[in-house]
Amino acid sequence: MSSDVTGARQGAADGETSGRGTAPIRWRGRAPAAAPAAAAADLLPPISWAQLEEVLSAMAVTTDQALMVRHLLAGARRDAPRLPVEETIRDILCIGAAVAPVEPIARPAA
Repeated sequence: MSSDVTGARQGAADGETSGRGTAPIRWRGRAPAAAPAAAAADLLPPISWAQLEEVLSAMAVTTDQALMVRHLLAGARRDAPRLPVEETIRDILCIGAAVAPVEPIARPAA
C-alpha cells in the first residue's frame, strides 16, 4: 500500500458538487523549490500513514482502542484519494479525539 496522501480529486462523489476544490496538502515532501518560504511554512510536516498510526495508537489507553485506531485509520486512508483534504483531516482528528484520554494529562510546570 502506498503512503501517499494527496488532496487531488478524482471526480465528484455522489451528491458532491464538482466545482468544490481544495488545495492539496503535501505530506511527503517539501514545497517546490520555486515556492516562497512563507508557502513552505504553511505546509504540514511530512508524515506517513504508518507514522500517523503509531502516534494515534500511542494515544490509545486500551488494546481495544489501539485496534479501533488501526481499523478507522485504514478506512480514512482508503477514502482519502476521493475526499476533499478537509474531510481526511477531519477524519484523522476525530480518530485522535476518540482515543484521547478522558482526564487531561497533567503537564509539568514550566
